[in-house]
Amino acid sequence: MKLYTKYMTNIPHGIQRMTNITHLYLRGLGGGVGLVEFPSAVAELPNVTFLDLFGNDNITFFPPGICARLKRLQTLKMGWCRVKSLPCDFSEMKQLQHLDVRDNPVDNLPVAVSGLTKLQHLALDEHRLTEFIEQTSPHILRNIQTIDNSGTGTSTLPPQLTNLHSLDT
Repeated sequence: MKLYTKYMTNIPHGIQRMTNITHLYLRGLGGGVGLVEFPSAVAELPNVTFLDLFGNDNITFFPPGICARLKRLQTLKMGWCRVKSLPCDFSEMKQLQHLDVRDNPVDNLPVAVSGLTKLQHLALDEHRLTEFIEQTSPHILRNIQTIDNSGTGTSTLPPQLTNLHSLDT
């Protein structure tokens, strides 16, 4: 089951009883219109594999321990939020394959994704991309198939990526 909603400030009460939800689209509009915080009720949904929080610029942090409870999550879209730091348990989301953190002032991305061995798609800003590549261990980069830096004003990727054989160019 998929649940789509836009521009809400809080997740619906009782959503944790909807255990068949696999895809949650909770997009914000930006400018303070959207969720007021990361919806911790998502951790109560055992089958969620796709979570879209794009544009919820009131979200600045993850609730403690939430990542360890999102074990099936494969896609996390949180572009245009205001997350400053990813939690230390971020790499507990072992199934995560797609991560969009564009336009977030995340300062610990390389450390946070170090245990995400299934990560294949990464979307981030150009300035974060170079920093990420310089600070990330090669075994994580080895699995990356696509890097999305659209909207950054550049179509080129840093030269450090030329030796990544799985990367689609």
